[in-house]
Amino acid sequence: MGKMSRRKFILQTCATISASLLLKACTRYPAATKNPTNSDLGGQSLSLQFISVPPANSQKPTKLLVCLHGFGANAQDLISIAQLLNLPDYQFLFLEA
Repeated sequence: MGKMSRRKFILQTCATISASLLLKACTRYPAATKNPTNSDLGGQSLSLQFISVPPANSQKPTKLLVCLHGFGANAQDLISIAQLLNLPDYQFLFLEA
């Protein structure tokens, strides 16, 4: 085992700090409200579940950002993204598959 290279040390340090900040942000904010809706598509009724996060500045939103989660995740996993991005004019919708 040799000395750790400077580059590897910096990368590991950045990864550790990033993980710590992300974990802190994910646990700091309360859960958003769930707004279940129903959509009628030509005789087929589909249910769409989503989580809505209002703009950070408490003003009327001027933009909308719809986020889709990946396999193995859910809409709740994405809520912290709204706070991390800190986009004051955006309404966030996190769809539940």
